[in-house]
Amino acid sequence: MKWLIYGSVLFATFGLIACERTPSTYPTRVFLGAPEPTPFTRAYSMTEAPDGVRFYVQEDGDQTLLYSVKRERGGWSEPELVDLPHRSMITGPHFSRFDETFYFSTNAAFPGREGNNDLNIWRADYLGDGQFGTAEPLPMPEINTGANETDTATTEDGLVVFVSNHSRAGGGGYDLMQARLSDEGVWTRERMPDGINHFLTDDHIAMDPQGRWLIFYSHREPKAGNVDLWISQRLEGGDWAVPENLGP
Repeated sequence: MKWLIYGSVLFATFGLIACERTPSTYPTRVFLGAPEPTPFTRAYSMTEAPDGVRFYVQEDGDQTLLYSVKRERGGWSEPELVDLPHRSMITGPHFSRFDETFYFSTNAAFPGREGNNDLNIWRADYLGDGQFGTAEPLPMPEINTGANETDTATTEDGLVVFVSNHSRAGGGGYDLMQARLSDEGVWTRERMPDGINHFLTDDHIAMDPQGRWLIFYSHREPKAGNVDLWISQRLEGGDWAVPENLGP
């Protein structure tokens, strides 16, 4: 399975991890003393709420579930299972920077398509203290497709980049697309510029709040491992530069 710890790597890239005060050029543990993951209990894709509650995804056999933890004196609280719609999978948690809602991907029954088992992007208002309001899916076919939409990143000015394995994304595998929500509540989407997507998988995205940099993992060459992190700069006019491998 390709979802490993890359969401946590991206989380660390933008300086959101602060569990160890000693500066380091290497990834550090988020939860000190936590048991070593197994192939069936990997945790990844961490995000932080405005009130400091952290959310992360963890595999549990044939399920992938969403958990929350809170800072306590001397460490962290015990993980709590988050009650959001799903059948067996929730992934891609992200707090939007422009509409202050919580985005996530789930295989919950899609309204009007109750027999589906694909992943779709949903969102919910955050009520604080790890609690959420009623969740609803983003519209189909504007964003969701009936294929898999798995990850989301946003900027302060309303740009949304998301991952889809639908052919309309243009790359051939899991690819990036971008979208905006108008003041009238209408979503518009478009393909990424040539060179961003590859016929191999591109996934697990992160952007800085101003949308100047986009980081994602990709199976493309050249690479040092199974997948590498790649970075693209947002250019004047809104286009994205050809991505570069972040290197060793």
